[in-house]
Amino acid sequence: MGIVVNSMLQGMSAGGTDFKSLAQSVDTDSESEPVVLFLGTVSMKPTQYRSASAILLFLKGHGLLMDCAEGSYGQLLDHFQSVDRVNEVLLKMRAVFITHIHGDHQLGVIKIMLERDRLVDAQGPSRDPNNKLFVVAPSIMLDYLETMRTTVLR
Repeated sequence: MGIVVNSMLQGMSAGGTDFKSLAQSVDTDSESEPVVLFLGTVSMKPTQYRSASAILLFLKGHGLLMDCAEGSYGQLLDHFQSVDRVNEVLLKMRAVFITHIHGDHQLGVIKIMLERDRLVDAQGPSRDPNNKLFVVAPSIMLDYLETMRTTVLR
């Protein structure tokens, strides 16, 4: 993240920065610096400028999504501006951490799981059997996730 902040500050001192293109070019493969993307920071009711809770952390080329409100997949598309780039991010994602079961923290997890499963399945026999997505959630949510996994995702 320090690299992104330093780049932004250098651009500002040079007379301006195209923040949108800088944000889209975030290096999710960085081996040295963590990358944090705030996809949504508002509570239950999204606004015109802020979406519901979702924070994407990349560390050593792997992603962790902390909370996954409804619309998180759309926020990824909005941020990266490319389906191919979002697909790359989803395949690098290794865990989703749901802090609690309010809708503004977990209603988007099925869409993320569905899209990621579709991408992994499309890799066919060449897919990495270790490329799994772990969902860490309150125990009360596990029955719901298991039902969705067995009826919708596979």
